[in-house]
Amino acid sequence: TDPFVLSEYLRMPAHIKPPFCAHPHAGACVISIQLEGYDIQPWDNLRGDEDEVLKAGGIYLLQSGSGCVHDEPNVPILSDKKNTMRRFFQIWTNPDIFQNELPPPYTKVVSPETIPAVQDGDVRVRILVGAYLGVKGAIQIESWSSTTILHAIIPQGKHGSIAIPEQYNAHLFVESGSASFVGRNDDEDEYKVDMSHSQFKILLSQPHTTTDSSTINKKTCPRLQVYNIGKEKKSEDDVDQGDLEVMIFMGIPHNKPFYKLLGYGGALMHKNEELVRALMLEYEKNPKDFGRNNASFPPNTSDEKYEMIEGKYEKGDDAKPGLLGRWKEKETISKNQVNKKVYYER
Repeated sequence: TDPFVLSEYLRMPAHIKPPFCAHPHAGACVISIQLEGYDIQPWDNLRGDEDEVLKAGGIYLLQSGSGCVHDEPNVPILSDKKNTMRRFFQIWTNPDIFQNELPPPYTKVVSPETIPAVQDGDVRVRILVGAYLGVKGAIQIESWSSTTILHAIIPQGKHGSIAIPEQYNAHLFVESGSASFVGRNDDEDEYKVDMSHSQFKILLSQPHTTTDSSTINKKTCPRLQVYNIGKEKKSEDDVDQGDLEVMIFMGIPHNKPFYKLLGYGGALMHKNEELVRALMLEYEKNPKDFGRNNASFPPNTSDEKYEMIEGKYEKGDDAKPGLLGRWKEKETISKNQVNKKVYYER
């Protein structure tokens, strides 16, 4: 739901690399949330490896702005254990495309222990992005401050509520457990929705008369009641039982069109077709240095970690013959990886 343009969830064995390599972005604000899994080493073609890795429970923010190339590969592990799962969200918004010009890219890695949380009755809420109940979260999207992402946890057999400000769109995802959600629609009629793990649901999406956040009344609507209806969890396979974990995504909608071009494993966005096609031409002219001039960075040093191959839409396709525009990771060790024999399944 607007202001979000993509909500993706992965649940997979943690030792397997996610199905992507380095790829270009522009105009997109990419928020990666890892609830469980081995460490991830964020990288981009402007700064190289991030100083910190993305740990379980942490967040990685990429505001791609005027453009960059980024990747989120696993950090190789010192064990051959394969019983750990990766539970991972990637969320996109695009507020920067509605500014006068795209800003330089910005990145941030947030450690799990620094994420603020509030206890509201039986509901514990980790405030990942934005603010909730007067508490600021770990990340603020300055160009669209209403952008809010919450991670709510309700113990088995308990219930509570989630406050959603007026004029906000909202959707949610039950990551684990089973829940009943009870609220009221615009006609004050009560509704009830039952959901179990790995289900998305649009909670509130309605026309709005303004997108100027400075003039919107921020008082909260009647709270959405949340009931954990799962039973006692007896094994790790009982993903629809035990504690309820819910992700809530909400914010004031832009109510504006945008344009997106796909290619080379990534996505470029802007407010009109001419501007987004210009971004793609800029990338194709010099993929390795995409975004570096706009961000005033020196020549690229990424040859150590990646090689370039053909393929605009798939590896090796002939959509752009002779153009080495797709990135392929070499077998290297990042600055946050140990220089020992490691186990890493690709």
